[in-house]
Amino acid sequence: MNKRFSYIDALRGYAVLGVVLVHTGQYTEFGTGVSAAGARGVQLFFVVSAITLFMSWRDRRDGAAAFFTRRAFRIVPMFWLAIPLYFSTGDNISQAIGAAFFLQATRPDWIFGLVPGGWSVCAEVGFYCLFPLLATRITSLPRALYFVAISVIVSKLWRSAGLEAMAWIFPNAPNLGSFMAFTLPTQLPIFAAGIASYFVASRFANLRSLVLEGILLAAIAGVGWYAFHRSEDYAAFGGLFAVGVACMANGAGRYLLNPIIEHIGRCSFSIYLLHFKCAAWIGALVKEMTPTAEFATLFFGTAVATTAIATLTYYVIERPMIKFGNHLLRSDAEARAAQIIRTR
Repeated sequence: MNKRFSYIDALRGYAVLGVVLVHTGQYTEFGTGVSAAGARGVQLFFVVSAITLFMSWRDRRDGAAAFFTRRAFRIVPMFWLAIPLYFSTGDNISQAIGAAFFLQATRPDWIFGLVPGGWSVCAEVGFYCLFPLLATRITSLPRALYFVAISVIVSKLWRSAGLEAMAWIFPNAPNLGSFMAFTLPTQLPIFAAGIASYFVASRFANLRSLVLEGILLAAIAGVGWYAFHRSEDYAAFGGLFAVGVACMANGAGRYLLNPIIEHIGRCSFSIYLLHFKCAAWIGALVKEMTPTAEFATLFFGTAVATTAIATLTYYVIERPMIKFGNHLLRSDAEARAAQIIRTR
């Protein structure tokens, strides 16, 4: 599928800017409030990922092997590049090997180590492992909503009974509560909401534009309220983001689209992986400023510098690897077709 959707790129752009906001805020006195709310950009990423994967699956119809091949060439090259970028002499080589196989989120003592933010990539890869099965079974909105309900139950059980089990498996483990919150079972309702959004979007197609705009604004307001009052209610964020995405899929929110944010969205994976390093570099340069100036300079400086570097990695690494993966799939398909012709 070669189609590009401006609203998808824009949403990824807003999501990654939210992530940059929260992490630059942590370097300053502005680590709470609006800055901390940017952390929900990760959940927006998950919703957008789920709906785009579902659209691609329905459009391509070429099966699980092709799906995994495309995902590997999309994710692996940049993530593997990030491992030596962040690896230091004090790091454990076994942890680096674990990160290379997307196992960073399998241990409480690994989840925040080595590749910063790697937990979300590991959660995404875990969802990829489930996706072909889900995509073949979830064929309607009612089924999608059943999966949302099941995933919410799984999430709650994981954070209650699962926490007790993990405390026994990893006694005295650091960050155990955060570990439970940032692993796939807790985040699964977000992906489920993204799948539901695919079917909701078709239901919204007949709504008037004014109604769609009203629903979108209500969803944005809901995200704002939850960000300040119930920031750990991931399922609520998933539902609100899913409704908003369904509205934008039908033309609402065009005022949120522009070439800059769309470009940031296209480069968002590289930005996500690289912005920690840029923030550390720029943070060392702004220590003498007033707190407000320090935070503003750090955020905008990190956003601009990381986007510049990520633009390079997007065109030099990401796009060529995506094209190479697609080339391998085309070559394999052509070889299979030729074999069928020869056997006739």
